[in-house]
Amino acid sequence: MDLPKLMQELRTDEGKDNSVISSGIQSALDELDQQLSWFSGLSDGRQRALVNMHFNMGWKQLAEEEDFLTAMETGDWRKAARELERSQWGRSMGVRALRLLQLVVGG
Repeated sequence: MDLPKLMQELRTDEGKDNSVISSGIQSALDELDQQLSWFSGLSDGRQRALVNMHFNMGWKQLAEEEDFLTAMETGDWRKAARELERSQWGRSMGVRALRLLQLVVGG
């Protein structure tokens, strides 16, 4: 995964310093690897999208996006993007959500 790119994205999105971001990324990676057996098989962009979402909302809220996660698991990128766009989180995140939608669809 392109960690420098992910750190740049999170600095922009969250406005936090590198140590907080670095710790949050590692925590997200560990939990996503533990919770989603298919996570490591995703493209770099899709992994970055999930880490970014986890960083922002935490696992508990991300896990509630069941239709989104099922579409991600099955490789239905357009459905995953639609589900994310329809979600309360997606509607409330504006430009951030649009950028993550592009990562989900484009990989």
